[in-house]
Amino acid sequence: MIKKNEIVKKSEAKIIVFLKNATGHMKRASNMSRKLSIDYIYLMKILREMYNKGWIATFKLNNITYFDTTKKAPVKEAIIRLTEPQTRLKIK
Repeated sequence: MIKKNEIVKKSEAKIIVFLKNATGHMKRASNMSRKLSIDYIYLMKILREMYNKGWIATFKLNNITYFDTTKKAPVKEAIIRLTEPQTRLKIK
């Protein structure tokens, strides 16, 4: 469950929704990085933060690390976050 004052970042939302829909080899960080157009190093930083929050879990198969969401992952909030319109800053 998400904490009261915690918000789901757009990048976290993209990852959560992707992992809920991805299958097999697509749950590898290199494939996620390519498919989501997120820099690999930045993706790994986000995944580590999400792991520490308890939103994702890792598992190894044939010495390759895969990622998946946990029951604590805020899936509904992530979907809402992705469907929100992007806001523009007004520059004077």
